[in-house]
This record gives sequence, structure tokens and C-alpha cells, in this order.
Amino acid sequence: MLTGERPTETRWQILARVLLIRAVFSPLTLMGAGLTWVGVLSLGPRKDIPELWICLPAGLILLLVIQGIVWWATIWLPRRTIVRFALDGRDLAFETKGHGAFHCPVGDIEKVMQARNRKGKVTGWWIYPKGRATIFLDAETIHCRLLLDQLTKPVGHAP
Repeated sequence: MLTGERPTETRWQILARVLLIRAVFSPLTLMGAGLTWVGVLSLGPRKDIPELWICLPAGLILLLVIQGIVWWATIWLPRRTIVRFALDGRDLAFETKGHGAFHCPVGDIEKVMQARNRKGKVTGWWIYPKGRATIFLDAETIHCRLLLDQLTKPVGHAP
């Protein structure tokens, strides 16, 4: 039986990660808010420069994109990351923060894709089980490489 667990983060480490992500994107958030404000002011009763209405949609789109990236990095991805797993023969059991514990046969995994950062370093793997949401296996998870060897093994070989 192959088991693995992701190292747990303290509340302070989670808070530091979230604050770092928000600090990186805060200048773009401020720019989007400023563009939106200028666009709203150009539509008001005092129309000094009415051509500035174009700032409103640009600011709103910038805010939506940036806040979507922040939401993805701070909420969506951590909820889909595997906290612990167990592989017993041909059955994979895993637990995520957002969806709880599940199990699926190894044959029901459609594909496994690498996730790399900008420098080319592998940060983890996306696992696509049939009929379930995509899950993320972090590269810091203990025994993750052994699990990947079992998941990507050709079908004709015995365990």
C-alpha cells in the first residue's frame, strides 16, 4: 500500500501566502479601481471630458481578471489540492480540503498533466479522473513520484 501526505501549513503560513499573492496583484487592482472611478465620473452630471467613459469597461475588465486570478490562487487551487492519498492495488483513495475523501479505480484516471512554473520547475500534476472534478497533486507531497509512476504505468503490466 502506497500512502502519501502533503506537509501541513500553519495558519500563519497560509496567511503569509495569501497576503503575498494579494500584495503582488494590489497595484493592478488599484489601477482597475482607478480606471473604473474615472469612467464613472465621466458619466456623471459634470461632463468635462466625456470621452473618458472608455475607462469604465477597461477598469471593470481589469478588476474582474485580476480578482479572478487571486480567487483561483487563494481559494480554488488549495481546495482541489490532494492533502493525502492511498493507493491499494488498483484503487486510489484521496482527500482534498474542499471535496473531502474519494476513491476511484486507477483505470478511471483519464490523464495526468504536469504543471510547471515560469522557470520550468515542476510544481505538481493535474489528475483528471472520470466523472470527477480535476484534482491537483502538489510536488511537495510525500511519495508523489511513486504515485505518478503507478498512475502512468502502461495498462498491460501487472502491479
